[in-house]
Amino acid sequence: PGVINIKASVLFEGINKPVSGHLQIKSHSTDKPMIFDEVEWSQRATNTQKKRALSEDKDLDLQEEVKRLRKELNDLKLKEVERQQEDFGEKTK
Repeated sequence: PGVINIKASVLFEGINKPVSGHLQIKSHSTDKPMIFDEVEWSQRATNTQKKRALSEDKDLDLQEEVKRLRKELNDLKLKEVERQQEDFGEKTK
């Protein structure tokens, strides 16, 4: 139980922009049973952390794969340029 205060305004006020406002909402305690379960919430938070860690590991693996593929692509481009130079007689062996 208490009061929730909400204040809203635009960053740069002007003639054609909305005016700032204030809203107060009174909260009440309920006589209904709550469905929130702290154990479930903590398990969900733990699962989220695990998923985030796995996702970060996958991201690092993917970044390494991208680096490897870029290097491979650059090597292939270099070999193609070398082949073209040999075809035009610009490169001597």
